[in-house]
Amino acid sequence: MTISGSNLGSGSDITTVNIVGDIATIQQQTRTSVVVLCHAHNAGAGDIIVKSISFGRTTANSAFTYNIGMSKLALDTDKLQYLELFG
Repeated sequence: MTISGSNLGSGSDITTVNIVGDIATIQQQTRTSVVVLCHAHNAGAGDIIVKSISFGRTTANSAFTYNIGMSKLALDTDKLQYLELFG
């Protein structure tokens, strides 16, 4: 999935992306986006947290939901302040 926004990093210094408590695998990053691979997870909602050397921690609280048995993931766009999720 792709997370887009501002204050994510310098383009090469995003250190971790946490999706609902699990570390996602960073595939690619720029100054305004990071592409990650999410791992299997139990059903439930939680935060998206992007950490970078340049900007520290950027959090979208309770913005992502894993649904068991569904091919689509739910996202609460009202909770995203600087992050947008596509994927």
